Amino acid sequence: MIDFPAFNTDDFDGFSLLGLMRGHVDRLERRFILSLSAFEDALALIDLQEGMKYHLYRGAGYELLYDLRHDPEERYNLADERPQRTADYRRALAPILWRRRATLGNPYHYRAE
Repeated sequence: MIDFPAFNTDDFDGFSLLGLMRGHVDRLERRFILSLSAFEDALALIDLQEGMKYHLYRGAGYELLYDLRHDPEERYNLADERPQRTADYRRALAPILWRRRATLGNPYHYRAE
């Protein structure tokens, strides 16, 4: 999240990218970044350490996996070629999705049975 002086950033989940954008820091002090597209009911998990990006399209029911170091334009989906890595990222997201089920996208995906 970028700093917005008009908003109380305590109301948002995230962190500021302003230092990175201004060149005050060279890299983020975290391994993962999680991005949400509520419109598409999709999430992207970016692994900064491994240079991978995993997309989970919950509503449409498919996954994508990209090696950003070798494919920065995200043209070659590796999800079928690297099923273990894809499953690892899916498992990593599961507890986040359950804990945040009321606020991440469509809550009907995560109703208790």
